[in-house]
Amino acid sequence: MVCNRQQRELLDYPDTLLKDGNPTLRELFHFNAARGEYGPGDIQELVAAKMELVRKREPHVFERTRPNDRIAEIRGVPLSDGGFVTAMPT
Repeated sequence: MVCNRQQRELLDYPDTLLKDGNPTLRELFHFNAARGEYGPGDIQELVAAKMELVRKREPHVFERTRPNDRIAEIRGVPLSDGGFVTAMPT
């Protein structure tokens, strides 16, 4: 998982989340779910649902409502050798 400076600023990730380098995808999902960005529900269930999307390895597009009520559109495309490229068009 690589999280560049622009992504950190856009998504308002605190330095504590990134203090030991880049967080795992699960850690990012957990942080986002705890902030309410995936809607209401059990945090562990919300994280599990996001991890299932990753396991499917399919292109995806979804929206997240940020704590400041701005909506972020997330687009992801799987790479042939593993992983994803994810973009947030502005």
